[in-house]
Amino acid sequence: MGRLIALAATVLGVLPVTAAAHGGTLVGSTKNSAYALSVAAGEIRLIDGRKAVDITAYPIRRASGSPDLDARVTITMSGRTYTGKRLGDGIDVEIPLEEAGDWKRKSFTVALVGSAGTIQLAVAPLLKQGDGPPGWLYPATAVGGLAIIGWSVNRMRRRRDDPTG
Repeated sequence: MGRLIALAATVLGVLPVTAAAHGGTLVGSTKNSAYALSVAAGEIRLIDGRKAVDITAYPIRRASGSPDLDARVTITMSGRTYTGKRLGDGIDVEIPLEEAGDWKRKSFTVALVGSAGTIQLAVAPLLKQGDGPPGWLYPATAVGGLAIIGWSVNRMRRRRDDPTG
């Protein structure tokens, strides 16, 4: 029984590393006569603490249904091209970010060249520039919070100073 628990702990300790290494959300897919290509992306933290987007391409040869992990995958984002590396069941690229989440406002292109042919996928921004809360919301919330605190303090002083109370 002890060996089974040790084996389970070892497997569980290894699995999250592999799972965390791949991008999480499916951001696009395409197919042609040679390949079916799915692309996932998710935000991660690099070893040095910087934020990055992890983009993983999953190329499948349509003729055989098997992954083509020897294919060359490049990802172009913001005018820079990054070359993927084989990792688990996909081809992975980690792109450092200036700000958390800013990759969602950028388009990027995934290009694959393999033994069966080529395929390309253009991924549109997941968020548009205007998406998210309006700019006035944060200062208005701060002012409202300070007003409530001031009102509460004033009310407590009145109760404390009230001789009938």
